[in-house]
Amino acid sequence: MRQMSTYLIVGLSAILASIIHSTMGFGSPLVLLNVLPLFFPLAKSVAVMQMSLIVLNIYFFIRYRDSVVWKVLAPALIPASVFGLVFTLWSVSLESNVLTICLGVVFILLSLYELVFSGNVRVNTSKTMGFLMGSCSGITNAFFGMAGPPVVMYLVPAVDGNLQYFATSQAFFLFSSIPCLVGRVVSGIYDKTDIPVLLSLIAGLLLGSVVGLKLLKKIDSKVFKKLVYGFIGVNGIYMIIKCIL
Repeated sequence: MRQMSTYLIVGLSAILASIIHSTMGFGSPLVLLNVLPLFFPLAKSVAVMQMSLIVLNIYFFIRYRDSVVWKVLAPALIPASVFGLVFTLWSVSLESNVLTICLGVVFILLSLYELVFSGNVRVNTSKTMGFLMGSCSGITNAFFGMAGPPVVMYLVPAVDGNLQYFATSQAFFLFSSIPCLVGRVVSGIYDKTDIPVLLSLIAGLLLGSVVGLKLLKKIDSKVFKKLVYGFIGVNGIYMIIKCIL
């Protein structure tokens, strides 16, 4: 019974995560990494989350592949893939508490950026900036399965319109996550006991994507995003205090 309730909560959180992802173009890990560590170690949470999100990224990529802007994608994707693989192999050996504290700091920084600085910070669209943002994205993807925030800062001003942004970002998340996923498989972090939680996540993500795409044009995404990031920042503070105490 306890396991069933766990999978139900995981599935419901995946629905919410997918709705947010469908309206903002990213954000699933921000929700899932607030829920999965309640039931699983952080390294395992990141691993199962990343494997399940590959399914969502494949779906979005196939659906919107004609709108991907490859010349904008390439400068960020190449370093993200390389750094993602290297740091994934390293991350599996780190202490769980260290990763949890680091994740809490990341949550707080993301929250501060969105709530305080996002309207005043502008990133240029040069290949150099693509390389830098892609590198940062690869590192955060390796440690936390969270590739979105750095590369989104580069992609938004580099493409024309919401559709190109959404399609290009989904292509980035898909192809940059493959090396990280390979690194986790090689490290041996997955086993057959992960299958139920993976199925719960995948089912929730796919269901949420249907709802999210229908809401995409109706929701005030700016207000919604600020509410989400406010919650994330508070949770980051809680995670750090919990580990320290």
